[in-house]
Amino acid sequence: MLKSAVLWIHVLSGTLWVGTCMTFLLAASATSSEAEKIELAARTLPRLNRLNVIAAALVPLTGLLNLFFVGRALDFHFPRAFTTVLGAKVLLFFLMCLALSASSPIASALGRGESGGLSRLMRLYGVIALCGTIALGLGLWLAGSA
Repeated sequence: MLKSAVLWIHVLSGTLWVGTCMTFLLAASATSSEAEKIELAARTLPRLNRLNVIAAALVPLTGLLNLFFVGRALDFHFPRAFTTVLGAKVLLFFLMCLALSASSPIASALGRGESGGLSRLMRLYGVIALCGTIALGLGLWLAGSA
C-alpha cells in the first residue's frame, strides 16, 4: 500500500507542476492584450510558483522511494534501458528546476507591479510543460518495464 501511495504522490506532483504551467500558458494565450496577460501573471504566478516548488520538492523524494521499491523487486539489478530512461528523466527534472528558478523572480516582479519579462516567463513555463510532459511519458514507460 505504501508503494502505491508513493507512486501516486510522485505522479500527481509531476502532473500538478506540468498542469499549472500549461494552464497558465493556455489562460495567457486566451487573453487579448498584453496588459491582461501581465495582470493575469501578477495575480496568479506568485502563488502558482509556490505550489510548483512544493511539487518540485516532492518529485525527487517520491522518485527515490519508487526507485528503492523497484530496486528491491529487481535485487537492484536494473536493466540498461531502465537506467537510460531514468537518466533522461533526471535530466528533464533538472531542466524543469532551472526554468522554475528562473521564472520565480520574474513572477515576483510582475506580482509587485513591475512590467517586463512576461514573454521570457512564458517561454520558461513552456520549457517546464514540455520537459514535464516528456518526463511523465517516460515515467509511464518505466512503470510498464519494471
